[in-house]
Amino acid sequence: PATPHLPRPTCHTHLPCQVSIVRSVHLSHDIKRLAAGGEQEDGSGVVCVFDSSCDGLVSGHAMLASWPHTMPVWTVRFSSNDRLLAAAGYDATLSLYDPHAMVLLQRVGPFGSVTGPPFIWSLGWSADSARITVGCWSGAAFVYNVCLDR
Repeated sequence: PATPHLPRPTCHTHLPCQVSIVRSVHLSHDIKRLAAGGEQEDGSGVVCVFDSSCDGLVSGHAMLASWPHTMPVWTVRFSSNDRLLAAAGYDATLSLYDPHAMVLLQRVGPFGSVTGPPFIWSLGWSADSARITVGCWSGAAFVYNVCLDR
């Protein structure tokens, strides 16, 4: 079998995420946007979305949007159809954004727990983007149906 390898990159750049620690990145399925979530020096969090178009040049990519969070963001994920961006982290809330209109649509949580810290560690989308899963540090997991017709 062939050994996977990364050829010399044709597109490489440093994205100015405006965070001291990048905890999560996710490339949209259409590869047009890159989301980054992380932690700022003051302990707050942020989610940034960049234009990830690659023209073969080593250049900066435009930041399209950025949203502050009260605490560090641990995970960011585009939905499978790229219509939504989910972000979550230490504040134990799930934020859903429209990555095209660049707006916050909804916050869910905080997720409480009696078994330990409730912060959100991981997110996942179903293949049809109809459900999102939320995994918490406390050992709890949640599945939500996503309704876009409001």
